[in-house]
Amino acid sequence: MIVGKKKLMSILLVLIVLTSSMTTYAAPNILKSKVDIQPFWENASKVTVDLSIKDGKAVLSSVINGYSGVNKITANAVLERLNTNGTYTVIEQWDNLSIDSGKLTWTATRYVTKGYTYRLTLTAIVYKNGVGETVSGSMSAAA
Repeated sequence: MIVGKKKLMSILLVLIVLTSSMTTYAAPNILKSKVDIQPFWENASKVTVDLSIKDGKAVLSSVINGYSGVNKITANAVLERLNTNGTYTVIEQWDNLSIDSGKLTWTATRYVTKGYTYRLTLTAIVYKNGVGETVSGSMSAAA
């Protein structure tokens, strides 16, 4: 029985020595790149919403590109202010934005109070072959 224990101990010792002398390599750092994630829509190829604020002047814009065959786009835009309690207050709303083509471009300017964060949300219906599809986008910026 003692011979069996010695043999087992020898094997364990050899395994410990072998594994401790092995060289391990870490995977190289892979730089993460910024990837824009865009939803897939049937009728719209791209929805872009932009909100930039400088010295209290907010410039709001949006572009909706429809695929070939899109003949009408209707939309509304809402500018909201983030309150200290986490709720939003509507500052201004633009309804009935509409164009009888496959591309809607919209811009507006509004003066806002410094010290707050604002959110612009655009919701649109893109029509192709008489069928409407709802698309949306939003962006936030601090004043």
